[in-house]
Amino acid sequence: MNKTWGEIRKEALHLGFDREANYVKYKDSFVKAFNWAQNHVASVTGCLTDVKEIVLDADSVVVDMGLTEDFLFMANRGVEEKGVVGRMDAYSLTDNRYLRINGKKGRTYCIYYAKAPKAITDSTADSYECEIPYKWAKLIPYYMANRLYLEDDTQKAGYYWNLAEDMKNDMLIKEREPEVTVFGGFDVDGWCI
Repeated sequence: MNKTWGEIRKEALHLGFDREANYVKYKDSFVKAFNWAQNHVASVTGCLTDVKEIVLDADSVVVDMGLTEDFLFMANRGVEEKGVVGRMDAYSLTDNRYLRINGKKGRTYCIYYAKAPKAITDSTADSYECEIPYKWAKLIPYYMANRLYLEDDTQKAGYYWNLAEDMKNDMLIKEREPEVTVFGGFDVDGWCI
């Protein structure tokens, strides 16, 4: 289960705005800050991915990924031929938009990409579930607070930016650290355990 818009909004309110009246008064700013924050989290973490399948009509094709509404950037998996294990290296991306695939005519290829979350509006219900996975969604209130304070209190805005960045970096490091299991070894006396 993901965090809801209502939960995230209340967390952002508790970061310095305190009263619900502030949300009602600045609802449009909260919505804009949320949309910016969730897009930022998706783009810096790559936590939302999708796949687009295409059948090549020639051995080499160019796919305009800009036509894919939610495309942010190519995901780590890149492009794979459907049904074939392993990533293929016979593709290139130009201007973060035009994807050239060198493959075989008539075969299906899967394009893995990081996607942008859907934007909310001021009429979005509090029960709306954010697309950002729960573990990454905890960053959103801090990025929202950064945006909301940016014009009025740059010191506070910087504080929330730094908090969010530190949390994000810690999470990215933990996610990328391989699990290591040590078997055997040496004790203090130098004998094998």
